[in-house]
Amino acid sequence: MANKILILFVIIFISCSDNNNDLGSSKEETTNALYKYDLPADGCDWHFSIYDKSETLLLVEDAASKPKTEMLKTEAKKVAGLPNVTVLLTYKLTGKTQKVQCGWNKTQDMQEISIKKVQIK
Repeated sequence: MANKILILFVIIFISCSDNNNDLGSSKEETTNALYKYDLPADGCDWHFSIYDKSETLLLVEDAASKPKTEMLKTEAKKVAGLPNVTVLLTYKLTGKTQKVQCGWNKTQDMQEISIKKVQIK
């Protein structure tokens, strides 16, 4: 009887586990995003903000993606004195985080992404 309960428990545990939390093997996502710099207003250095119904994702590009974001900085328009640009972003989470300067002498951990494609909207 104990063996049957143990087997049942293992089957339930396996079927309830969530494999979507493996950030290193995430799939590519395409979404609208805002690439922005709001450090002067006590916000954060350059990063992507993705607005969802229930949350805002803050993401930062990996080293290999920096050339793709450099051109975005030149195209950014100032809104309320702070540069930002709306883009269509195709990316993949790397499974790593980076510390991004936010506010006066503070940092925030943001999820790192590998940019596959970025288009200004």
